[in-house]
Amino acid sequence: MYLNKRGVRIKMSGEKQCAYCHTILFDDDDVVYCPECGAPHHRECYNKLGHCAREQLHGTPEAEQPHDETQAGNSDNPDNNNGRPHGVPLDREGHICKKCGQRSTSDTLFCPYCGTPFADSAQQPYPYGQTEYRAPFVNPSADPYGGVDPSSNIDGVPASELASYVRNNSNRYIPVFSSMAARKKSVGWNWSAFLFSYGWFFYRKCYIEGFVSILFTIISYIMTAPYFITVLRAMSQNGVTGSAAMTAEQYAKVAEDIIGSITPFALIMLAAGIILLFVIHLVAGMFADRLYLNHAKAKIQKIKADDRFEDKISAITISGGVNIITATLIVYIMLYFVFQSVIYMFY
Repeated sequence: MYLNKRGVRIKMSGEKQCAYCHTILFDDDDVVYCPECGAPHHRECYNKLGHCAREQLHGTPEAEQPHDETQAGNSDNPDNNNGRPHGVPLDREGHICKKCGQRSTSDTLFCPYCGTPFADSAQQPYPYGQTEYRAPFVNPSADPYGGVDPSSNIDGVPASELASYVRNNSNRYIPVFSSMAARKKSVGWNWSAFLFSYGWFFYRKCYIEGFVSILFTIISYIMTAPYFITVLRAMSQNGVTGSAAMTAEQYAKVAEDIIGSITPFALIMLAAGIILLFVIHLVAGMFADRLYLNHAKAKIQKIKADDRFEDKISAITISGGVNIITATLIVYIMLYFVFQSVIYMFY
């Protein structure tokens, strides 16, 4: 038994899972079974999907046997996988939640009992009296697959594994990945990547892409340096510092000196630098989702090929997610570099 804010709930015999969302089924859940293979579903999940979550396995040896309550929970039944839910391979025997202590299969992103994300390796037991846990930027009540069948393949990688890697906001990225893979297209749109460019790449642990974005951003600012040097020199010659407000007379004199001393090369470089900076953000916005999908696929395939990891899903989950600290630090360093170094090192 497990006691939560809904009261005492009793797990179904055999600890069955919903074939769609992979969460544990309880006796008081509204459960329906596929008439062909017997796979159990929450009624809401079945209605949402519109068909059995294991439909692609119908007619194959991997399909579940028709539902039989007399065999449920029988550890001697070979179809019961020795007490593990159907279809769970040996390297996914399960997580033990560090919050509530319950065991569930590692196909799930969150503990089906208390909602704790399995990605957080630093979880501590609940303090006395605490009944809920919410990790930052993760909503355990949301469908982490965004309506996509967890067992479907996206560019050769199961959606469930991609969702485990993405973790934060996976309900947005998994449908996008699925659509791009189905249409075999690389162009999309990501507002976060467009607005923050290298900051977004570092946040999503795409470090190589982030460094490339930083390199071209630095180049774009260096290209604008001749224009800003001219402006700074005109201000200095008229006794104006960057922190002092200019009078109307000083402003007119500075503008006159800038117009008189600016070169066509400086104007061309200024325009080219601005255009390059815009192109960097535009390309990031258009191709970020495809780059992120390729990055996630490469990481997942590398982990699955590494025999050192016994629980592949746990390793995928831990390696994925986001890196808030590094992203914030990189953005700060870049802002400091742009405003303190690129301009003044030429002045």
